[in-house]
Amino acid sequence: MTSFNEIPGVDTGLTFVNATRTFSYTWTSDSNIISDGCLSVTRRFQGARTQIFSDCNPGNTGSVIYTVPVELVNDSTFFAQGVLRTNTQFSDYATNNIEVSFVDGLFQLSAVAPFLALIVFVALVLFFGISGPALIVGALVALLITSTFLFVSISWGVMSSLLILGGIILYRLRTQ
Repeated sequence: MTSFNEIPGVDTGLTFVNATRTFSYTWTSDSNIISDGCLSVTRRFQGARTQIFSDCNPGNTGSVIYTVPVELVNDSTFFAQGVLRTNTQFSDYATNNIEVSFVDGLFQLSAVAPFLALIVFVALVLFFGISGPALIVGALVALLITSTFLFVSISWGVMSSLLILGGIILYRLRTQ
């Protein structure tokens, strides 16, 4: 199996310039193995990931540049990845990754939101005892935490519907 480390004389770089909101992926190679270089940019906004750019340029040496539109910047995190394609059996080699966040304050914790939600869920279940109501309340609070931190994208309508359904289930469990 061929790996990127076996390709001699290849240099790559992936940078982001904050002032111009520009990702730049460059590569140079002394060999004729590299067929093209590619840059892909993915945007995470309100828990959803969307690929907003993907382009390749041919050649042993080259660059791919992408400028993020200003209207996409607010409360977003961007993931860029540089990939070299070769004319070998295993043709795609991910060489560089970069993450740039324009999320302020509390929502920068979105990467740890599932763990925080799990801790709160377990704490609620242990506090109230392992029972149906404790599991329902814990699950609803955990879902609320993950949606607050924008880890999952749930509208307020869906959240209020889940809270109402949770309330109905709790009422039915208590009246039995």
